[in-house]
Amino acid sequence: MEVRNLAGRELFGKSVIPRSQTINGKNAGMSFVVSDASGVYEIASQQPGDETPKQTVPPNYDFKLPLSVGTSWEGQDETDSDAFLDKVQVKTKCLIEKLDDEVTVPAGTYKATKVSCTGSAQRDMKMQGLTTTVVESHTWYAPDIGLVKSIDNEDIRNANSVILHSIHGTRDLVSMGSEKE
Repeated sequence: MEVRNLAGRELFGKSVIPRSQTINGKNAGMSFVVSDASGVYEIASQQPGDETPKQTVPPNYDFKLPLSVGTSWEGQDETDSDAFLDKVQVKTKCLIEKLDDEVTVPAGTYKATKVSCTGSAQRDMKMQGLTTTVVESHTWYAPDIGLVKSIDNEDIRNANSVILHSIHGTRDLVSMGSEKE
């Protein structure tokens, strides 16, 4: 997956940075990110086919301030794909792990803040029995840039912890700046 940070604009009364995402050259949607005294967070998203962005309530934090190793918060993640039913909402615990981690992506090499999030959600899948969806992400944010890299893992496991379905993805920043939506 490729990420492009586009030129800033106003949305829902806030200054946002639109973050365009593509998979194999195809539109995979956009998120709209705000930076303020509480941290950096998504206030809206727009999926392919949506006419307008939909507000994210509550906002989904990329990271919270203060920007220091050990800062943590609870978040929410929606699985990218579910082999059996609809997407699953997963409560996550996030932690700032590093402040000056060097990461290289197509857009360049950056000193970035590394944030890791983990979480799980259970549900009864009838034929499969009780399953657990486990999510884990490691994301790097560079000052004045935003998201530069993300590695995401999702597993659906049965009651015996056997993996029934697994998705692994990487997002890399490929460009940023003056591009318009």
